[in-house]
Amino acid sequence: MLETNIVAIFLMLIATSMMNIGMVFQKKGIMSLALKVDSIQSKQLKFVFREKIWVVGWALALVAMILNCIALSLGNLSLLQPLVGFGLVVMVLFSRIYLHESITKKTIVGMFCIIAGVVLLGVTAPQSHIYASTSEITAVYLSKRAVFTFSCIIIFCTALYLFWYKRESSRKGIFFAFIAGILSVLGMTFGKSIFVVLHLAGMGISPQHAFHFSLFLFGQIVSLVAFVILQFAFSKSKAVVVLPIFHVTTVATPFLIGPLVFMEKLSWQIMPAMALMILGIIFISLRKSE
Repeated sequence: MLETNIVAIFLMLIATSMMNIGMVFQKKGIMSLALKVDSIQSKQLKFVFREKIWVVGWALALVAMILNCIALSLGNLSLLQPLVGFGLVVMVLFSRIYLHESITKKTIVGMFCIIAGVVLLGVTAPQSHIYASTSEITAVYLSKRAVFTFSCIIIFCTALYLFWYKRESSRKGIFFAFIAGILSVLGMTFGKSIFVVLHLAGMGISPQHAFHFSLFLFGQIVSLVAFVILQFAFSKSKAVVVLPIFHVTTVATPFLIGPLVFMEKLSWQIMPAMALMILGIIFISLRKSE
């Protein structure tokens, strides 16, 4: 139903807005501590959690992840996850209010492109697939194509992280942001399953419930790893560089996972909307040069 798409899109927009406001708070908290995240020790972690601004950002990000998973249970991954690009608009506006950062002409153009892309997506998006039973969604996650896709992504991200971890380079933050974006989408993909099951069967105790709760917990671990790596990226590059790369990656990754894992069909009708959002992200990322 069209109403399901609208609800899913609305929830995703709320989630990505909260996520980006949380990121600004987290960045502010880390900056105030002058903390090098890649050398965190246990005592330093205590100082991070004592920083109220950082904790508020972490709480907002946590709630955003849950809303994100609920939205994904109502719609296709390749339709909803690219909407995270809208979060850049929220990030720019909130950074202007809270951090007093300037807004350039390119930023304004980028914001209008993203907003136009979101509106166009809502109008042209095809109906999302609605799962009819818990056994159907279980079969999807246990399929050979899903296991192969998930394994390849995890191996690729692990290898790329290990390659850059001990290297001192100005590009280190860029690749960490790239890895964090991929893992963020992967974590949400695992989280999607339990909310589909709860929507179909409600709370209960069964082997299928246990399997999908396990997927959800694993997804939270992956999301936590993505969160930590994103903090590493913040410590190596400025937020204006890290966040656009993170967002472009989270917009593009669903076009890989969606068709391979969930057999989602990519309609040409949504391509203009996606192009507008990616163009908007690029324009916003160029604001550093002005």
